[in-house]
Amino acid sequence: MAPSTVGIAGSGPLAITDKSGKQQFVPLSAFTLSGGKIGLDLNWSAALTTAQIDPAALTKLAQMRLDAGDFRVPPTPHASAAILFTAVSEGVEGNGITITVTPGGLENVTLDASQQLIYAGLASSADAKTAIGDENSTAPVQVTAVGDGTKVAKAIAPTAVKTTKTLDVKDTDDKVLVTLTNAAGDDATVTVTVDADPTKFTIAVSRGPLSSKQIKLSELATKTGGAFALAAAVPAPTGIAPPAAGTIRLSGGAADVKATAVAYTS
Repeated sequence: MAPSTVGIAGSGPLAITDKSGKQQFVPLSAFTLSGGKIGLDLNWSAALTTAQIDPAALTKLAQMRLDAGDFRVPPTPHASAAILFTAVSEGVEGNGITITVTPGGLENVTLDASQQLIYAGLASSADAKTAIGDENSTAPVQVTAVGDGTKVAKAIAPTAVKTTKTLDVKDTDDKVLVTLTNAAGDDATVTVTVDADPTKFTIAVSRGPLSSKQIKLSELATKTGGAFALAAAVPAPTGIAPPAAGTIRLSGGAADVKATAVAYTS
């Protein structure tokens, strides 16, 4: 495995004489360190040419300073909080929200939010209503009616249900077990499968990904729609900082409690 590339630290910039005999100062941010060998950051190539500095002489001088102990590897900073997310709705449903963060400095961050809820091991319409919740629940897709079906549910391939629209889940006798209504502000996909135990079934509900692009971190708290339809976001109390790339899951959601998550810096 190739050694990783890191920066170097020291007491100040490196002084060197350029090709015209003038003294120039090169900041330590121009150097990289890999496997004990000094290199140059590629972004500095044009600047060195303009300043008439010989790259080979510069790296040789920096290597001598490193070997003499004047330069060192800086400590790796601990990741700090960058964005705080809070589910829009209270309840355990918030624990099914994931957010993928794509960095873009302080003004071009992309957030993709999804929600997946799996209600497994259901044996009856009553089970489904209890697990999912009725129109008074915080579930994005709710049980709004119970039918007279008594058998196991028939499978339903992933089916898009638009806002306020309904979907009947029927049993193997083609009788309605429950009617589901999409109470969310965006499309939801409903899937019904029969469990390994053929007397039980699973209802899965998914939303998204809902995307928000070109986000300015200074405007996080004002954002709605897109990813923010699932989770509100604010900068960390420590100040605005760019988040690292990654996918995080909200947690801690319960009755009267909103799920939360933190995106950290790199």
